[in-house]
Amino acid sequence: MPGSRRLPGRGTGTALVTSLLWGGLLAAFPAAIVAQPSIDAGAGAGAPGSSAFIAVTLTSNGATVVATANDLHFDDALLQPVGCTINPAIGDGSALKKTLVTGSLCTDGSVSCVSDDDCPAPNRCDVLRVGVFSIFNVDVIPDGLLFTCEFSIAADASPATLGIGNTAEAADAQGNDLLDVGGADGSLTITGAVTPTPTPPGGTPAVDVGFVSAAAGESAAVPVTLSKNGAAVVATANDIHFDNAVLSLDLPNACTINPVIGAGTTPNKSLFAETLCSDGATSCSTDTDCVNPNRCDVLRVAIVGLTNTRTIPDGILYTCQFAVAAAAPSGTQVLRNSAGTSDSLGNDLVTTGSAGGILIGAAFPTPTPTPLPVPPAVDVGSVSAVAGEIAAVPVTLSKNGAMVAATANDIQFDNAVLSVATPDACAINPAIGAGTTANKSLFAQTLCSDATVSCSSDLDCVGSNWCNVLRVAIVGLSNTAVIPDGMLYTCQFAVAANAASGMRVLSNSPGASDPLGNDLATNGSNGSILISTVPSPTVRLSTATPTSTTTATHGPVATATPSYTALVVATASNTAGPATATPTNTASATDTATASATGTATATETPTVTPTASASASPTPTSTVTPEPDGSACTAGTECLSGFCVDAVCCGSAACGARQRCDVFGAAGACSEQLPGGKQCRRDSDCESSACVPGTPSRCANVIRPTPTPTTRPCVGDCDGDGTVAVPELVGLLRVALGAAPRTPCQTAGPVRIEQLLTAIDNAESRCGALLTAR
Repeated sequence: MPGSRRLPGRGTGTALVTSLLWGGLLAAFPAAIVAQPSIDAGAGAGAPGSSAFIAVTLTSNGATVVATANDLHFDDALLQPVGCTINPAIGDGSALKKTLVTGSLCTDGSVSCVSDDDCPAPNRCDVLRVGVFSIFNVDVIPDGLLFTCEFSIAADASPATLGIGNTAEAADAQGNDLLDVGGADGSLTITGAVTPTPTPPGGTPAVDVGFVSAAAGESAAVPVTLSKNGAAVVATANDIHFDNAVLSLDLPNACTINPVIGAGTTPNKSLFAETLCSDGATSCSTDTDCVNPNRCDVLRVAIVGLTNTRTIPDGILYTCQFAVAAAAPSGTQVLRNSAGTSDSLGNDLVTTGSAGGILIGAAFPTPTPTPLPVPPAVDVGSVSAVAGEIAAVPVTLSKNGAMVAATANDIQFDNAVLSVATPDACAINPAIGAGTTANKSLFAQTLCSDATVSCSSDLDCVGSNWCNVLRVAIVGLSNTAVIPDGMLYTCQFAVAANAASGMRVLSNSPGASDPLGNDLATNGSNGSILISTVPSPTVRLSTATPTSTTTATHGPVATATPSYTALVVATASNTAGPATATPTNTASATDTATASATGTATATETPTVTPTASASASPTPTSTVTPEPDGSACTAGTECLSGFCVDAVCCGSAACGARQRCDVFGAAGACSEQLPGGKQCRRDSDCESSACVPGTPSRCANVIRPTPTPTTRPCVGDCDGDGTVAVPELVGLLRVALGAAPRTPCQTAGPVRIEQLLTAIDNAESRCGALLTAR
């Protein structure tokens, strides 16, 4: 028709959140036996500058429908969604307890938006996504009205009929998507004349103050609840009048918003409270702040969204703690109530509200509060690993009934000991990955400590930040299906070879979002890696010859019992004591090594000594340990080629100087500078050597110090320089002392004294030529 415009309808954009409807595999249900429900958008009308309402209805056609979802496509140049209201007959206050959630998306249905600026061209912010479901039950939704959405019409709009495209989906009680859900498109007619502001469907909202009981001197927790009765309530405010001679409040902590509608939830509301004088015009803290006859006896509480106009669900708004005076008389203290509400355009709504009360001095039955839902949790696991190996750390999801379509968490770790090689270090659980019902993808990157800058090493970070945060996200690029409980992914952390034993905490900052992209309050436990050091190297045994015990009697028996795992050749031999035994034969046994192998060798001998003479020797296996090169793990210097075991590694030096260790990662085996706290260097000026060596981790270059020049201790009496004092040299020195031979420069520079003769004799006995380290 002339002036008519039609927007994209079914078949355009992305199919609506199957995860909002618990996901599911429809292939398990033959299409022939599955009824085809229809979710239809209606027609509305309004003048420029006013609003119009579009009703959406369900016709199940015999199908079991427990949740629905629609994408409503509209012309965002002329229309803007104001809000949607669920049919009270199926909402929070009904037996079905269904919930309505909404969100704006770009044309292709894949990106959340607030305006066209949030969408990549040629997309526009022109899709309203609406879901009706319950996280508490799978009760069937009856045929009829599901919800009504209000659209504001541009003031400069010309008369026309605009199409409201409709893409519909539904799910059954098992969470299966229902096939071929029908759905008629809607329409919105812009009339030529300004019409009065339409009255939204539904009744009058009510903000009610509750009744409780308390004893004198105690506190009374008074709840305040909202019943929208179909109205689109986005904010509330009420004045509670009380007798301040009996009751008092400790603001600002006296009143607490219901966590279900507070910060981080879908409504994302805030609470503001103050006390006023009786006339409600002046703020006060005591009666002295008020003009007679006014008293400070009014509590004003507002529930508003500072950054949104989302509808508040029915239920508890907040609770206030009133302190009852110790001398309060028994009876009922009435809490008079003046209530108000407003819609998403800021229009005041006609509102009712019942008074509450506190019954003092007698029991007053109060309903058992319904436990609030437990937030979802993304938990990091705890594992153990040996230094130099890989630790596979699992991360799991527990939804606790929440609709979780995506997760993200930051894992902070000690990068002096642990490292990750993104993007290959983390792997998604195949059960939720590509090709599955969930069909999610994993994205991982490392960030600096402040989690704002991507990095590959500490050199990419500024100030006191390290490259020690691993961020991992599990999202669906083409869907918003709900993720099942269980394993999300596993990340491989490489443990440094020189890592000290002990627990390394993996600090966890988790997050999750629902199918509409709303952030969910999320819990999450930290993980850990318990590191143990590399065990001491296995002793390498060469061929060992144990000496067996033999008794030199008639028919001696020799037994060899090797107890180590190696190829051992045991030879029975006789070691005679005072007597002389001459065995005529030698028995040998060859044992192939297995743990606790026992070899027995029997030797029959014909001794030529007195039969009572015996000789015995205990079997003593001798082994040869192959020394390890510098940098190898050790517990003693005998295990090292250098002979030095420093900081649990074979080292080229007997000891390291200040700020140095021999086990610095990347330079193990040589004394290298280590910064305080085991941190890595970022710049040359951090190091004593003025050289920071890049790497993972980075380290300071070795300080080059001059090698000490050895000096030879004078060896008195050694004239030929061979390092020994021979007898002829001693005789020559003695002849000089007696004056029977001329003095030579090598023997002495002056008269030979008795001390020199004694020193020369000592050198002859112990050798000489030892080196002294230059100081």
